[in-house]
Amino acid sequence: MKKFKFALEGYLKVKKAAEQTKLGELARVMRKVNVYREQQQAFEDQYSAMLAAQRKDFVQKVMPIDRLRDMYDYLAALRQRRDSATRHIAELEGEMSEKRNAYNAARKDRRVVEIIRERKWTEHRAAVEKEEIQFLDDFNQAR
Repeated sequence: MKKFKFALEGYLKVKKAAEQTKLGELARVMRKVNVYREQQQAFEDQYSAMLAAQRKDFVQKVMPIDRLRDMYDYLAALRQRRDSATRHIAELEGEMSEKRNAYNAARKDRRVVEIIRERKWTEHRAAVEKEEIQFLDDFNQAR
């Protein structure tokens, strides 16, 4: 019985390595996007908390105008940081889409080679079974 040997096994390994490289590049861009999204959410949460605290303080007690102005300046700075994070995310969306498309193409290339390997393995298995049946038939006839 012959052992199955796929002629394009080396090529398949190269395709798998290329796919992993593309996946790594996609993951790197997605990590950047996630960092900016976390920053965006943190700025939004801090902004909401500061605004709520300011409203509460404004209703309950007298606030010096300097403190009020500083708080509004701080809130404006938080809005700017949030907007900056939003712009970074928008800039990275195109790159992320490009990397995702490249990864999908690499995955399809690898899958094509794997389908060829599966077909060859099926053919090999059928040939081996036929050979075994022929051997058993010859053996039974010889008896």
